[in-house]
Amino acid sequence: MIVTQHTIRPFDGLAPFQEIVDRMRLRVGDESIGAEGHLLISDSGYASQPVRLEIAANDAGFDAFVEETAAAITQLGLELEDVEFAVIASSSYLKLVEVLWRCSAGALSECKRVINLTPSDRPRTLTSPRSGARIEVVLCLARQVKEVSLRPWRRGTWLAQTQFTLNSEVSGNNFRMRPLSDEDRLRMELPKGTLRHVEILSLATDSESGENLAPVTDESSVSVWIDPRLLARISSNPNGAAAKALQLQLFVDVVGAVLANARARDGFEQATSNDLEDTLLGRLLDALVGGRLGPSTSRRSDLKEHLLDLARSDPDRFLTFTAATVGLLQATMEALEQ
Repeated sequence: MIVTQHTIRPFDGLAPFQEIVDRMRLRVGDESIGAEGHLLISDSGYASQPVRLEIAANDAGFDAFVEETAAAITQLGLELEDVEFAVIASSSYLKLVEVLWRCSAGALSECKRVINLTPSDRPRTLTSPRSGARIEVVLCLARQVKEVSLRPWRRGTWLAQTQFTLNSEVSGNNFRMRPLSDEDRLRMELPKGTLRHVEILSLATDSESGENLAPVTDESSVSVWIDPRLLARISSNPNGAAAKALQLQLFVDVVGAVLANARARDGFEQATSNDLEDTLLGRLLDALVGGRLGPSTSRRSDLKEHLLDLARSDPDRFLTFTAATVGLLQATMEALEQ
């Protein structure tokens, strides 16, 4: 039996609301991402860089946003005060949910075009690099209204929502998932029907020694391109059993791509785990050892050397170890049982 999950919305007239929130962007420092986007931030930046919600790109766009929101609400037979925007940050690691901002639709014209989500009292979800955070923008009913067929009426019912995912280098999601557009597929010469493709960019070299195993501190150099339909399914229910299993498989695929890249570079056969410190492969070794032994174990260094020897002599067995360490078997069994 094949089981698929769908979001059922038994309401008419909500499409304009989704179009409105999908145009918003999240800015973190000098970087920005669109709706359903993922952004990797340095450990220090995660706890210090300003996080802002950009409702529109300019003042004219903001005026249009206010007008379109009011028109959509009126078309639905509601009053402006019946609806509100809310920005919610959550962390499954910290078991924490925080409301960062909320505003009635009737007061939108008084709001700023760019909303600061990190005031002096920074939200806890944005101070712990290990946690990562999901920031959701929700347009929902602020109060209960008269019940009408095929119209939302209960307080809290959402009319539209989108989300942005933030991760640091230590939050366990050390690669960026991107929708694989037709343009990207042509650029990378990928066939139609491609499920995923791992791309590694901007790997550094040591300018003094010429070695190709110099530290690479930008984890965003690893991009996992995914069919946009599949990515939408993952994003719609990221904590579902099937999505978790697929994400773990993608992690194993990333490890395989990083390992293949490292094996093709000068100096890999002679490198020690200390030489790989702060490289992509070195960080993956740290993650695997941490998951197996814990960060304070005295055997940590020995196991890293053993894994590095295994990566050199038997890369397939190294990937088998990776899959076992992250729990891919259990996750797959849980997905198949649904």
